[in-house]
Formats: sequence, structure tokens, C-alpha cells
Amino acid sequence: MTGYSSDPTQLLGTIVATLTHRVLPEVPDGQARLELGAVLEQLGNLVGRVGWDGARLGAVCARTEELARELGLPGAVPEPTVAALRARRAQIAEALAGTYSGGAPGPAAAAVAAFTAEDVADQITGALRGAFAPEETAR
Repeated sequence: MTGYSSDPTQLLGTIVATLTHRVLPEVPDGQARLELGAVLEQLGNLVGRVGWDGARLGAVCARTEELARELGLPGAVPEPTVAALRARRAQIAEALAGTYSGGAPGPAAAAVAAFTAEDVADQITGALRGAFAPEETAR
């Protein structure tokens, strides 16, 4: 279960800190350094102003609730907030810990596998997936 465990402000702050303290010192003077400075400025301006997209968060909450039902948890219709999503996923984690500690997980494994595939596809950007794709060889 991915993505929404991070707060956007914290996430952007971490990106800015990483770029500032780890990347910037390695970039020599010149155009690339100026461009990195501009990116840092823009990211710094976004910190504290960005939130999760409500429709997408609602879809993730619904998908999480579907998994909870498949695992036999009592039904809930939580408000689609990051806090509610985190709480529901914590309940799912507790249920899974009990499921897997008893031996063969049975139908729970299939439900988790399907959920995970959808969750990762939703939250890992196409650009990132493409970054790790094998390069085509020149013919």
C-alpha cells in the first residue's frame, strides 16, 4: 500500500532538501545549476500549498474499502481523507498480519495481489515506470 502515507508538504520538503543538499553540490556552475535553482524555487513555493486530488483520493479510498470487505473486515464508509485512508489501511494491515500468521493465506493473498497491482499502477507514474524500462537496442 503506497503513496498516500506521505503528506504532500512533507514530500515536497524532502524533495527540496534532497535536491539542495545532495544534488546541487554535484552540479557544476552553468546553465544546469541555474535551472536547478529555478526548480528549487518553484518547489519551495509549492510546499504547504499542495494537497491530494479529491477525486483520486476518493477512488483510492473506495479501492481500499473493497479490499477491506474482501478480507472480511466490517464495512465502513469513511470520509475520503488521507487520515481515514491511513486508518483503514492500518486495520487492513492488522487483519493481514493475523491472516498470514495462521499459515496459508488462501483467498486473502489473491485479494491483496489484485489490490497491490492496481495500487501500484495508480500511484507510480508512467514516467517513472518508463525510466526503469529496458532500453531498446539500436538496430
